[in-house]
Amino acid sequence: LILALGAGAVNLPAFASLPLRPVRGQVEAIPSQSPLKPLATVLCHKGYMTPAHLGRHALGSTYGKDDLNTDVNTQDTEQNLQTHKNAMLGAQLVEQLHHDGTARAATRLGSPDHQPVCGVLTHFTNLKPHYVDLSLGKPISQASPIEDIPVSTLCCLGSRGLTTAPLAAELLASELTHSPLPLTKNLCHALHPARFMVRECIRGILED
Repeated sequence: LILALGAGAVNLPAFASLPLRPVRGQVEAIPSQSPLKPLATVLCHKGYMTPAHLGRHALGSTYGKDDLNTDVNTQDTEQNLQTHKNAMLGAQLVEQLHHDGTARAATRLGSPDHQPVCGVLTHFTNLKPHYVDLSLGKPISQASPIEDIPVSTLCCLGSRGLTTAPLAAELLASELTHSPLPLTKNLCHALHPARFMVRECIRGILED
């Protein structure tokens, strides 16, 4: 069983031992206008702006932690516009933008380290007693391996999901079929759901 869920995963008991949270994002749909019309590439800084598609440019995005509200609001619109103005001070490209208020808001699932979560899913707090020695300097390679568990997850793909999802899916499929992994061991550990529990054990946090 693979649980590939969005922000709704925070309400499921299976995810209770993971420090995940919903993140709200709002993207503006700016009408194409001069001087935006010639834009032929995506502009990236703290936000982003795309070339026109069907007469509109995507401009975003906000990052609201623990917010499940998907209504478009003017405060986020102002934040998006100001982010671009701050990044390109004095540029005619953003100083005189006309916006008719068209936008879209949605929620996604986020992790504290902003990395995808990919691997077996269990109640990791119950595994902490097996990793006590990590706080004493014992290397993770000598810790007890996590037993085979029939439930896995692929989530928290974040704002780079279009690029990370195919690779993370290949990693999960390889793990489940005991095939050669497409990533190094260190990168696999960096994406594994157990990483949060392991970090707490290293710091000596053995109870919730």
